[in-house]
Amino acid sequence: MPEIILAFVGLYILIAGRIPVWLIGKPKMSLTGGKARAIGLVFIAPTPVAIGLGMVAGVLFGDRLSRHYTLIELGLVVVALVIGLVLIHKFRSPEEPPTLVQSR
Repeated sequence: MPEIILAFVGLYILIAGRIPVWLIGKPKMSLTGGKARAIGLVFIAPTPVAIGLGMVAGVLFGDRLSRHYTLIELGLVVVALVIGLVLIHKFRSPEEPPTLVQSR
C-alpha cells in the first residue's frame, strides 16, 4: 500500500513537472522542471523494482521467502522516500517574485 501512494505522488510530480509545496516543507520554496521529474521517477521506482524482485525471488527460492516480501517492499519505499526527500532538500530554491513588465 505505501508504494502505491508513493507511486501516485511520483506520477503527479512527473506529469506536473513540479514538487507540491506540502512536500517541499517551506511555502516560499519551489522545485520545477527536470529535477522535479527525476524525483518523480525516484518515487515511482519502488513499485516496478518490488515486482521484479518478487518474481526473481519467487523463481529462485519458491515460497520460502514469501513472508519477507512485505519487508522488502517496505524497505524499498523507505529508501526511495529518503533519497527523494534528500534530493528535494538539495535542489529546492527560493521562488522568484513575479516581475512587472512596464509598457511604454
